Amino acid sequence: MKRFLRWCAALVAMLVLAWALAAWFDWLPLIDARQRAALEVMRAQPVGHSAPQIDALPRVWLLIHRVPEQEWPALMALPVPEMVGRLQRYPAPPVAPVIERDNIPSLTLAASSAEDLRKSVMAARPLLRHRDWLYQADGLTWPDAATLDDPFATPAIPDFHRLARAFRQVSALAFIDGEHAGAQAQLCASADFWRRLMASADDLFTRMVSARMAELDVRLLAQMRAATNVETPACAALRLPDAAELDLCPDMRTEFRLRGRGLRLLLGGDHWLERLQARLFWDPAHIEAMDAQALASHCTGTAAVQAAATEHACGPIDWTFDPGGCFLVSSMAPGYITYAPRLRDYGSVLRLAVLAEWLRTVGDPADVSTLQERFEARPPELREHGQSLRVDAAGAWLEFTPHAPQAGTRGAPVPVRMPAPSGESAAPIH
Repeated sequence: MKRFLRWCAALVAMLVLAWALAAWFDWLPLIDARQRAALEVMRAQPVGHSAPQIDALPRVWLLIHRVPEQEWPALMALPVPEMVGRLQRYPAPPVAPVIERDNIPSLTLAASSAEDLRKSVMAARPLLRHRDWLYQADGLTWPDAATLDDPFATPAIPDFHRLARAFRQVSALAFIDGEHAGAQAQLCASADFWRRLMASADDLFTRMVSARMAELDVRLLAQMRAATNVETPACAALRLPDAAELDLCPDMRTEFRLRGRGLRLLLGGDHWLERLQARLFWDPAHIEAMDAQALASHCTGTAAVQAAATEHACGPIDWTFDPGGCFLVSSMAPGYITYAPRLRDYGSVLRLAVLAEWLRTVGDPADVSTLQERFEARPPELREHGQSLRVDAAGAWLEFTPHAPQAGTRGAPVPVRMPAPSGESAAPIH
């Protein structure tokens, strides 16, 4: 019995030693061909964008706080984190959500709502006075992995929603007051600004926030143009989505670099015991390969890369020799699934807004009888799977099948024709 126990103890010791050696020298787990292909795609030198000549980030920060203009030059000369710290002493104007219902801008304004809108616009008047100053920016420099002391720390985020909502409110108020052309011109400039930020983005935050702000602007703009029978001015923002706007590959390469730098800091502990545990329970090369595998589907690559991105689950050997990495990647990967569908929905809203413009120009907007025929004859570039046309008492609406999970009425339709507003009330939205 004692001999048997000694043999068992020796076998366990040999297995532990073999595991320790394999983990220490990174013999296992192996990196397969699909992971190597994904690594090649993610390590490729990004096309990148030149640094903006006028950065939107400090201007956004300054606009959402009541900072005297004479103090702007000194604040803008500071690094953004230091500038943000000093800005906390300045108040930010309130912006009431009076034209937003379930995050969708709406022209459904009763008299009381219109009065609330006026109060909100008046409170944000100092901010609105410098709107064109913000629109001069040609990009937004979100902190890159190389500039962060702690790449896992979230940089301070300005309230983009408050800023964009204030701009939409002043446009809505102008439209209600009968300034149809001016209101649309303001929204066109706002939507075009957010779309420019998207096209120059190489990080997920800038792209997704800009997409949401541009979508809300375009939705409100589409309602304005559908609610009036007067000739509408041309709008540069009402164009089909550009490839650069919908390209998540630069953002995923940024994420890949950010996570890689964070991992190196995580595994470089100050104490020898921390470094020993890191070498035994984490495999940096394997983690990097799994990260590339999970993110590479957002880049154009080989079929092997596309397949690998959907098969990044760890097997028994992976969990045995890289338990920390498997836990990290398996908890991370699902968080990136929704970005591409949300961006596709943004593209769908733009395509429907352009389609609504086309439907109004190829026939009489008030002639509902031929609307379905015109819809069926739409050009190929305006066609998309899941599009449909609905006509009811409230007007004519273009709808699409959302790709991302929808919260509330996020996938709301885009109008082609709505009853014209009268007084301070606009056409109802159903």
